[in-house]
Amino acid sequence: MGIRFLGAWSVSAQHEQMSPMTSSLQPQVRKSRRGRPRNADIERRILQVAQLFFAQHGFDDVAMDDIARESGTTKSTVYTHYRSKQALAKAALDDLLARLPPASDLMPHGSDGSIREQLLVVAKRVNTLLSSMSFELLRRTLASDITAPLRERIWNTAVRPYFEAISDYLLVQANRGALVLEDGRSATSLFIALIAGGKALHSQLSGSSFGFIEEDHLREAVDLFIKGHAAHPNHGAIQ
Repeated sequence: MGIRFLGAWSVSAQHEQMSPMTSSLQPQVRKSRRGRPRNADIERRILQVAQLFFAQHGFDDVAMDDIARESGTTKSTVYTHYRSKQALAKAALDDLLARLPPASDLMPHGSDGSIREQLLVVAKRVNTLLSSMSFELLRRTLASDITAPLRERIWNTAVRPYFEAISDYLLVQANRGALVLEDGRSATSLFIALIAGGKALHSQLSGSSFGFIEEDHLREAVDLFIKGHAAHPNHGAIQ
């Protein structure tokens, strides 16, 4: 894809030369360094609000007052749990990366259905992942001034596994004779770009959220991909 966060998927090949965030922690009370009580439920609520706000507005445009108000608590309580906005942002990102769904979740289970139907399943799941709050926060983080180790961590956790899962799947389909691929990684880059390239470009230029892609576009993207990689002429035909 070569465009902001979407580019992270398709460029991952060259670089070597994206779970619900609403799960609650088990209730417990901890002590901070200052001896003030820290409530796990409040801490989790603050974290969830921060993830939402950072994803929607970016780091610079979110104030701790906003997070406190939306969390139903006070700014001093927020600082009891997270000593700074930077610490809260790091905790939000750490939690997000730990809760991302496994890459295998993108793949259709079993081999039933035509190659077109199976690729549409993958396209829909990629769409769901890329349009999630989790990936919106990752996209904004990658677009900001972050350290090289953090960027590398995001690549290895939220980009490379998904890219490689799709690449492996396409290679399996090629080995089955359903597709013809000259290069699996290039084909994967093209597949993802066809799904999300236009939406990614609009998001980059406008500064807006990525948003959900309509199913008609996904079908067109899959049909175009198959047309260029069909093992047989009729594989790319629209049903």
